Amino acid sequence: MIITLLFTDCSPSNEVDLTEYIILRQNPSGTFDVIFDKDTDYEWVFTNVDSVSTYETGINGFLYGRNRKTPENLWYHITGAPEEFKKSDGGWYDGEFRKYRLQEIYIGDELYSRLKSTTELWEEHKQ
Repeated sequence: MIITLLFTDCSPSNEVDLTEYIILRQNPSGTFDVIFDKDTDYEWVFTNVDSVSTYETGINGFLYGRNRKTPENLWYHITGAPEEFKKSDGGWYDGEFRKYRLQEIYIGDELYSRLKSTTELWEEHKQ
């Protein structure tokens, strides 16, 4: 008797992995969420995300979106363990972020050069 096992990707069709810890989810409305550490005690979701930049390893990047505390989109620098960025207020307004913060952040210029729209990332990773 021969048994054949088929392995398929079990992730939902509306989600793609940007990195090991970061997931991009497309909502029915066409907007995007970014989920960190999905299905863990540390899960954290940013909604209405317009742009994302990630680094190859770990959790390190920029995003422009909302978290549970903000009614409007702000820039966030995400780094380190999720419990660290959950505690921080984070968020800078667009002009302030670009003008001042890039020089203060380790590899800020490199992360900024990797910034892409969520639509572009969706198309790249969905293939």
